[in-house]
Amino acid sequence: MRRVRCGLVSAALLAVLVGCASVPTTGPVQQGDPVGIAAAGGEFVRVIAQPPQDGVTPADLVQGFLVASTASDYDYATAREYLTTSAAANWNPHAGVTPGSAWQSDLAVDLPRE
Repeated sequence: MRRVRCGLVSAALLAVLVGCASVPTTGPVQQGDPVGIAAAGGEFVRVIAQPPQDGVTPADLVQGFLVASTASDYDYATAREYLTTSAAANWNPHAGVTPGSAWQSDLAVDLPRE
């Protein structure tokens, strides 16, 4: 008898919790607070970038830099490890990239296509 009572109480509790977790399908639509970096108190996603590794292919090196360049910790310190000392000192991670013929011929890397 005790097991039956415990099972019924558990089922009732589960029904109440499931009812609270549902998304409303009727009623007025209400606008919520704006969501953004300032509202959230920081970045939404934190990338933990890995420094360059020995023995990787050129494509993996470029991919590592691209991933590391999304991690803004310490003024993009990990991404700067992928660059020469001079390039790291002068690199502006907020500037755009404009590929041109000279850039393409100097830095041509065959990247695998997916």
